[in-house]
Amino acid sequence: DMRWMGQEHTITLKLENEKDGNISMDTETLKNKFMEEYQKTFGSKLDTIIEIVSTRASLRVQLPRKSESGKIDEVGIEVSNSQIECYSFTEDKKIQFDLVARSKIDSKVSGPLIIIESTAITYVDINYDVDKDSNGNLILVNREIGWSMNEDLHHYKCGIERKTNKVDVDPVTTQIIRNSLNSAAEQMKRALCRTAMSPIIYDVLDFAGAIYDNHMRLLSQAPSLPLFMGTLNFCIEEAVKGVGGENKLNEGDIIIYNSPYGTGSHPQDVALVMPVFFENQIIAYTAIKAHWLDIAGKEPYSTDTVDVFQEGTVYPGVKLYNKGELVEDIYKMCIANTRVPNSVAGDINAQVIGVRAGERALKKIVSKYGLNKFREATEAIFDAGEMIVKNYLKKIPNGEYKGSGQMDSNGVEEGLVPFDLKVIIEDEKVILDMSKAPPQQNGPINCPLPSTVSTARVAMSMLAGSNE
Repeated sequence: DMRWMGQEHTITLKLENEKDGNISMDTETLKNKFMEEYQKTFGSKLDTIIEIVSTRASLRVQLPRKSESGKIDEVGIEVSNSQIECYSFTEDKKIQFDLVARSKIDSKVSGPLIIIESTAITYVDINYDVDKDSNGNLILVNREIGWSMNEDLHHYKCGIERKTNKVDVDPVTTQIIRNSLNSAAEQMKRALCRTAMSPIIYDVLDFAGAIYDNHMRLLSQAPSLPLFMGTLNFCIEEAVKGVGGENKLNEGDIIIYNSPYGTGSHPQDVALVMPVFFENQIIAYTAIKAHWLDIAGKEPYSTDTVDVFQEGTVYPGVKLYNKGELVEDIYKMCIANTRVPNSVAGDINAQVIGVRAGERALKKIVSKYGLNKFREATEAIFDAGEMIVKNYLKKIPNGEYKGSGQMDSNGVEEGLVPFDLKVIIEDEKVILDMSKAPPQQNGPINCPLPSTVSTARVAMSMLAGSNE
């Protein structure tokens, strides 16, 4: 069953068996067959992505017979100690799968295997385990990430693989570069506060400004709203994806982004992201996320919304500036979708000034010391930060530590919302287990991935940072 992405209806294509019993067709042939059938059925074609919604196979077999006991026997096939050759998506080739009757599964078994029962067949690839829950339902668990198909969990591993080996850098130069980066972030903050129109920015400091390298690792930040700080790498990543990736970026571009699932907060918190080019390559990003007074939500500030669309206009990653020139149409949309256009226009301008101030300051540092020495120094800074955190964790006895809390309500319904957290310490490693968190709520208290990670980062920084 295939369709153009975004459509509701599908076109069903019938694939015939080949002589060897296999069913196969290359993607280009399948695509052309779909377009031909769609043209024949609806008289038109679209210029968008084609998606496969479902794949169905029909097998004609004799129905299972009742045994003398009156129970239905397993499908009439000998499954003990037998195998079948199937395609493994993990291995990207055909391998031998064990055939197992569901009634024979009493404890955890591992793929690759095919589970046979009277009315269904379950495919278990090589990287999955399968077990039964208390009700007899099959539970599939991916061994690599520990994700269970019966759990609504997102597993997040902090950080990225280090791009270079540890290097010996002049400690004096490293410290000068470190403080210069902090100064650059502070210049972003001062430029924003001195030019903003709204007291929520220049008095309340409801914003965050920071500089990240091209691997989305934090280089420096200016003290402001703590919970915003740990979300900016997500803002940058999603903003860049929104415009089509790094290869779509030009020097002087500034992206506007405020989708809650990428920023971690309500749409009023709008991020401006600017790539920093040096020697014709992106070496970093400057970003500021700040609260706008109003973005055409059902109210200027809502605490009882039941979806993100009630909270205001969503900018999914679009260029506000292209090659240094203002994109008038996007700017007009921003100003048209607010009850306080003068304040929002002023705050947009302030954020633009802020990210540009960070870009200029960073380029000045890199120009002074050279890109190679700059990168060596930043790696040394990361090494020092890693050592500080690991030394702190070593002081904590290994084990599990549990805490709990509760919200008075979810904002739209009465009733307490309790939650539990488990912290697991294993030598130099810490795991925050939030699997006991409550399910998604109908009110505006849900915590997307960026803000969930941010709270963990803030807590760890406060505990292990040593004022660094």
